[in-house]
Amino acid sequence: MDDRLRRDALATVDEIDRRQAPPLTPPPIPDPSAWNTQTETACTNALANLKGVASNPSGLAVCYNLPYFDMSSGVFEAELRMFNVSPPTNEWTGVQPREISVTLSYLGATVQRMVAPIAKREAIAFEIREREITPRQAPAPNQPQLLKVLTYAGQINSNLIGPAMTLPQVQPLLIPQVSLAAKIVGSSAQVNATLSNSEASFVNGVFSDQGASTITAEAAASASAAAAAANPFVLPGVTLGIFPLGFIITAVWMVLFVSAVGLGTLGRVQFRDQYRRRMQRDRAGAVKTI
Repeated sequence: MDDRLRRDALATVDEIDRRQAPPLTPPPIPDPSAWNTQTETACTNALANLKGVASNPSGLAVCYNLPYFDMSSGVFEAELRMFNVSPPTNEWTGVQPREISVTLSYLGATVQRMVAPIAKREAIAFEIREREITPRQAPAPNQPQLLKVLTYAGQINSNLIGPAMTLPQVQPLLIPQVSLAAKIVGSSAQVNATLSNSEASFVNGVFSDQGASTITAEAAASASAAAAAANPFVLPGVTLGIFPLGFIITAVWMVLFVSAVGLGTLGRVQFRDQYRRRMQRDRAGAVKTI
């Protein structure tokens, strides 16, 4: 029952998003070919610093960049490139890239795919399908291999951005959390991993002149606190608008209604009993008279 209610609620939110929120349309990249070449080179050089050793057992790493960002509206275009850095280890041994499900989520922004946009969400889930894997020659030692490129649009929540904020303050809000999930080879159990978002972030495009090292722990903690303090979305119609005043008014009306119906029902029952007793007395008197 809870799952059905959750699905109905999500379907309602989807319909509201489709009717009220227009799709995000950042301007196109002026020179896509040059952007692709520059980004691939920058990402490869940044991930080469890992020296063929990934920071997680899946052996994968991501390179995250922003081709476009509007500070006033919070709209941005993002590109996520997924690379194979080293062979998988531990429970990830034997797991193929096409068997991995990837979830990309934001703490303070909503995102949607650039192709066939869907309702804006705080997360995007996708799979690295075999037909989408970029064909490559055998990589050189310590050379990362590109697996997939994902481009999408997003917008920072309006309650988290304002005219007084600076680019360094906004930057942590634009970094996604990338999670992986896959089935363990030879088992039905699931294995999970989280990819580092600081190994190769903002190496091209917006913030590239600052580098990923500008995202300090204090800035990330401040962004997390701001997002956590923001008012969460509440589905209309499932809570009382004013509490406890709304609850008190509703309770008073409920008591009055139950009292009126209950007293009326009790009066009718008493009247019925009186009527039956009176009819019995009248019949008894008529028999005595005869």
